[in-house]
Amino acid sequence: MGEVKVALQWAAVVCLLFAVSWVIRSGKDRVRGILMGIAFTLMAGVMWGYGSSWPDGAVFGMLGLVFVCLIGDFLVRAARKEVES
Repeated sequence: MGEVKVALQWAAVVCLLFAVSWVIRSGKDRVRGILMGIAFTLMAGVMWGYGSSWPDGAVFGMLGLVFVCLIGDFLVRAARKEVES
């Protein structure tokens, strides 16, 4: 189990790097950058929490928030495409 915990913690660090990357690279589309940054930060929390034996409710709650952020990103992207066309 120790190797799995370390792997999940490294995956959490990678997710945090993706979060920072999305916020920095978002350019003019700040809303999408912030949504994806939050989503990757929450995903890092899910991985860290799962590896650290957090309560299932906390882990699943964060996972639910990840999906909310991804749906929000999809809606923002769809609205931008509709405006551009």
